Amino acid sequence: MRSYEFTGKSVEKAIKEGLETLGKRQEEVDIKIISECGLFKKAKVVINIEDETDFNTSFKNKEEAKKEAEEKKVEEVKKEPKVEEKPEPKPERHNLEEKVEVVEEVKEPVAEERAEEKEVKEENTLQQELEEKRRKYAEKHCENNQTSVEFVQGLMDAMKIESKVSLEERRDSSNILIEAEDAGKVIGYRGDCLTAIQYLANIIEGNKNPNAKRVVVDSGDYKTKREETLRNLAIRVASKVESTGRTYKLEPMNAFERRIIHTELQNYPSVETHSEGIEPHRRIVVTKKEK
Repeated sequence: MRSYEFTGKSVEKAIKEGLETLGKRQEEVDIKIISECGLFKKAKVVINIEDETDFNTSFKNKEEAKKEAEEKKVEEVKKEPKVEEKPEPKPERHNLEEKVEVVEEVKEPVAEERAEEKEVKEENTLQQELEEKRRKYAEKHCENNQTSVEFVQGLMDAMKIESKVSLEERRDSSNILIEAEDAGKVIGYRGDCLTAIQYLANIIEGNKNPNAKRVVVDSGDYKTKREETLRNLAIRVASKVESTGRTYKLEPMNAFERRIIHTELQNYPSVETHSEGIEPHRRIVVTKKEK
């Protein structure tokens, strides 16, 4: 009897490895488990064979069969007819150079033409966009505020105020100027009368054409002077808030006056503004900006 030792990750794998190596079935051998697998240890078994001659013969027969199969495969490959591969004709050096030259000569004009076409296309697209913007601007800012001029002149006549109403077209607005001997009646308290006239004029023009420009009504250069006063006021208030850190609330103003304050104080990084309240008592609040 001859013994053979085999190892594996488990007892079953060690036995299987041994049986396959010896070419035996489990009932033909005597198996003895030496040790089982552990954390860092493989399982070990011993397989005993009674007749060593049979094992050698079986192992030899396996090797001979394998060798015969390989020889047979080689013979079959030899018998297969060989297909001769015809080499592709190599292009002559002279012809190849000529082709390269031709390609280069053709390629450059094509690339140049495409670049020119792309540039022309982009220029046309830009021109079309510009024309479209001009058209939309002309539609939106049409000079059609003669209706509001007639309305303001009629209102002055109804108020029995001798005046002359003129129109000055600007890029984003139509300014209606009222020249009157008693400008105070036209302006009203803190410009309330001018604001009301301007509101009605914008409604009239908007009903006639939704794309009409904004109407601005002024008299006695009041709005220019008022704007200068409000800018100076904004600067003084911003300085106080910046030095004291206290919140400052301005008197109620209309939207036009509040816009002037907001715009002026945008230049002061240390303060910020917001509006609170409901018209006509809406006012601006100036606070110190938190760092």
